[in-house]
Order: sequence, then structure tokens, then C-alpha cells
Amino acid sequence: MAALNGRMVSCPFVGGTDVDRRAVLTAAAVLSVGALLGGCQNPMATSRVSHPAMSFPAPHGQTALLTARASGAALRRATAVLAQRVRSSRTGVIGLGYGVFDKLGLVDRRPLGLAPMETFAGDILDPARTDADLVVQVDGRSPDGAAETLSSVLRGVDEFDVSWQAVLSREDNQPEHGRALNQNVFGFTEGLANPSTEAEEAIDQTVLVGAGSDEPAWVVGGTYLAVRVLKVSHPLWDAESIELQEQIIGRRRDGTWLDGTSAKNEPDFAGDPDGAVTPLDSHVRLLNPRDGAAPPVMLRRSWTWSTDAASRGAGLFFMAFQADLDEGFRRAQERLAGSRLDRYVLATGGGYFLVPPDRVGEQPWEDALFSSG
Repeated sequence: MAALNGRMVSCPFVGGTDVDRRAVLTAAAVLSVGALLGGCQNPMATSRVSHPAMSFPAPHGQTALLTARASGAALRRATAVLAQRVRSSRTGVIGLGYGVFDKLGLVDRRPLGLAPMETFAGDILDPARTDADLVVQVDGRSPDGAAETLSSVLRGVDEFDVSWQAVLSREDNQPEHGRALNQNVFGFTEGLANPSTEAEEAIDQTVLVGAGSDEPAWVVGGTYLAVRVLKVSHPLWDAESIELQEQIIGRRRDGTWLDGTSAKNEPDFAGDPDGAVTPLDSHVRLLNPRDGAAPPVMLRRSWTWSTDAASRGAGLFFMAFQADLDEGFRRAQERLAGSRLDRYVLATGGGYFLVPPDRVGEQPWEDALFSSG
């Protein structure tokens, strides 16, 4: 219980699982009060809409890609500890990759949509940043707060190695009509094309694995997460004029369309068939040409990543949540082949993950996954 703006706010640690209650209670002891309260006191967080991935992100964060060094029951206990800590921090998500299910001994419970991430044209992938067993991403109101939260989540869990870790930030982070907007590493407003969390049914269909699918029961209500670690060539990008940068992206820096249409409205691509105003190979026009073809269906939560809080952003830590990777991230990648933006970015890592729902029925998701396993 803590005082917040004159109110008493409780930030309880969620109880342990049937996997190993003692291990989880031990984990609770090392999760710092500062990290817990940092999650409770985040003034920018809105109430969650069906899944933690839809929470409004704080302006700072940290992420870690983890590789399992244990297997079987020991790995299940460690995964349960991490799940409980992330849940208790109330600031982040945990995602399970394709390979961890072999190590857990639960191949038969692996989500049907999971697979190793493809190598797309132009990628130069660092194994330490690619197809991790787990991804953990936490938010914070300050860089130190986010760092402390991640440290508390990972502390003492020796069954995993941190293969890659980064400091995250969202400049000019703000909500607008149910969308989380920020200024991305290129200096452009991002998030305008996301579905609004105010339309709860629509965004649930966009993001969450629905009931009635052939997925294992514990997956329903969860979401597939596509991660891309992108480095940006700042010398190349900064050397371009703002006008050229806007043609490459296909919008003005503030989100306004190049034909003058407000950022809140649809551009008139049909009236610009040859791309004289908005180039046909601009990022946004390739992604959604508005020619009747279905656009990629996903919710993006992109961050600028750095090696430390004092460094300039090295690139984009791209996160996209969706119910179906084929209709979301993969469709986007197919559309973006040949984008003018490719000259300025290099993909050095990524992976597909399943971010479970908080609970499956009355159980925490880890209980539902590990029961009888």
C-alpha cells in the first residue's frame, strides 16, 4: 500500500503458481518495492483493454532477449518466476519464442503460429538478437525506473542468459483518441495508423487470438508479437533534406499527408496514381496503398533503442502485436519490399513470440500452460 496523489494505492504481488509456489514467493522477495510502485504510479498508463499489450506505454523502457540454459521442470519454474515478476511490475510484457517449448518439454502446447523468423531481403542478423527463447519488455517513467524494473525481474534467474539488452525510449509520448503516438528515431510522428483502443471489440479482433481457433487453450486471449531490431544510419538519414525524408516516409513529420490531408483522415492516393505527390515506393504507400487490398492488421508499439541511456538512439525496436502473423507482420514485410527507406535501415535481429493473456480462466497463464506438463 502506498500513497499516490493523496490516495492509498495497493500494488499487490500476484500469488504463486502450482508449478513451484515456494520459488515464486522467493522471487517476490527480490522484486523491489521501487519497481512495483513505479508500475503503480505511472501516470500515463490507461486501464488495460483485454491484454497488457494494449496498455499505454510509458516514455522509457528496457528490453532483454533471453536464452534458456536449463530445461524441463527447472526451466518451467524459472519461467513461472519471470511471469509473476512481469505481472507484478504492471509495466511490461513477456513473450515466449518458438524454441523454448522444446526446452520446456512442451512441444505439443506450442502456439500454432509460432516459427523461427524468416530472413528477409537485406537482413544481417546477429544470432544474439534473433529468435530468442523469451523476450521481456518493461516500461518506466524514467530511464532509471525502467532499468530497476528489468533488473528486479531478471535478478537471480540463472536458468536464462541475457543474450541482448537495450535501453528504450519514446520521445514526445502521448495518447490521442486511443492511440499511443510518439516521435520515432527518424523524427516522424508514429502510431497514427494503429487501431484505437477506444474501439474495444475491433482492437480485440486485431490483436488477440480468438476463441474457436485450433490453438491450445492457454493461447486464446494472447497475442502474437513480432520483434525487429533495426539499426539506422544516422549519417545517411541526417544528410537528406526534410522534404526528401518526407517523400521517403510518405507523410510530413507531424503526420499530415503529403497532399495536405489531415493526419486523422485518409489521403487521396486514387487522385495521385503515378505517385507525383506521394511516391509509390514511399513507406506508408507501400504498406497500405488504399487500393482495395487489405492493409496489415496489427498494433505497433515502436521504441528508439540505445546501448545505454546516454547514447543517441541506435535504431528502432519494432514491436507489433496481432492475432495472426500472416495478416499482420508478414503482410507488412511483403508490402515493404523495395521501400526507399531500406537504404537507411538494417535489420540485425528479431523474432516471433506469443505474449499470453494475464489469466486463462481463473488461472495465471503459466499454470494453464504447465499443468500436467
